[in-house]
Amino acid sequence: MTFLRPKDDNQYIPVKEVVSRATGEFGFTYCEQKRGLRYAAERLLNSTNGLSHHEKSQALLQVSDSIEMIVVDDRQSDDDFLKCYVIPKEPIAIEYVYEGHAERVEPLLVKLANSLGYEICRV
Repeated sequence: MTFLRPKDDNQYIPVKEVVSRATGEFGFTYCEQKRGLRYAAERLLNSTNGLSHHEKSQALLQVSDSIEMIVVDDRQSDDDFLKCYVIPKEPIAIEYVYEGHAERVEPLLVKLANSLGYEICRV
């Protein structure tokens, strides 16, 4: 899995600022809140076993601004896009969707990381 996170323990950038910087850096930026919230909720609910329903609901409120964000430089390309999930106060998760996608969009990943002042982490 690939993530982007702040360098040197700096603070996470708010979701709206991430979108603003990406919009200024790339030829096209698409954001979908419903998919982002679904991704964040699934991650959260899978990691909060043992919490009460109320505690899980409170945790879900913390991630309500999550988005799925897709950035591209060439709107005509069906293959050269970077898909990621931006969750408040968490690393940005990168999703690769086809064989060879990671290698193909490495320049977009580096460009996004640089525009945010983030580092690339692969686990």
